[in-house]
Amino acid sequence: MAIVYVEKAARASKKGSGINMLKSKAVRSGIWGAALFAGALMAAPAHAGAIITFTYDCVVASATSCPTGGGPFGTITLTDSTVDTNRVDISIVLNGPKILALEPLFTGLDNFFLNYTGVIPSNTTFKMVLTTDPAGSFNSNGGDVNVNLNSQGPKSTTLDFRLDPAGSVPSLTFAASLGLFSTASGHAETNLDASMFNSKDANSLLFSAFNTLPSNHTFNGGALTVTASTTPTVTVPEPLTLSLFGAGLAGMAAVRRRKAKTS
Repeated sequence: MAIVYVEKAARASKKGSGINMLKSKAVRSGIWGAALFAGALMAAPAHAGAIITFTYDCVVASATSCPTGGGPFGTITLTDSTVDTNRVDISIVLNGPKILALEPLFTGLDNFFLNYTGVIPSNTTFKMVLTTDPAGSFNSNGGDVNVNLNSQGPKSTTLDFRLDPAGSVPSLTFAASLGLFSTASGHAETNLDASMFNSKDANSLLFSAFNTLPSNHTFNGGALTVTASTTPTVTVPEPLTLSLFGAGLAGMAAVRRRKAKTS
């Protein structure tokens, strides 16, 4: 094969043009592989942040006590939004039978609580929008957000965020996107990342919590306060460049095999 390629190169050189080199299988394969690589790059999602899942595993007894047992009661997962990379998607799935075993009078969900370690610029506000809302959506379609750093939470704990799902309907699932918007015209967004919420409360007890309904609708009450106290599961997606490089190599190999069969 080496002699064949040398002979082709020599003929192309004698003609004073490199056009015939494009007929080489290796060159054509390289071109097709590069095209596939570029196509994958354009089609790939722009985000590759960590995916963090907290497991609700205990019931708060006090600001410093959270006995485990009877769970797990559900999970809350945070990940970078695929619609707007400045936002963080929140997905909550609760274990109905486990919760009902603890609270037979359960009628729905009240508030959820999270911690935040990022910066909050002046003249900005947090909002929950729908996961399908386009980038820059300045609304509260996903529910209300109350931020009062280190001073609110269930059973006198001090979690930073209180999230009130839209409608507070009796449901065991919830999904929305959390965004940090400027209050000025245009409502520019500050970038949020799931890793900014991977922190315990000021008492070093809880990562996240939620209250159930019925409740007395106070920060220190609730029929049941279920929390995530153990270290969360953190999944880091494969680096985007490595994935695309692998796709490009696979494409080149496939093209070469197809050309070899037809030659």
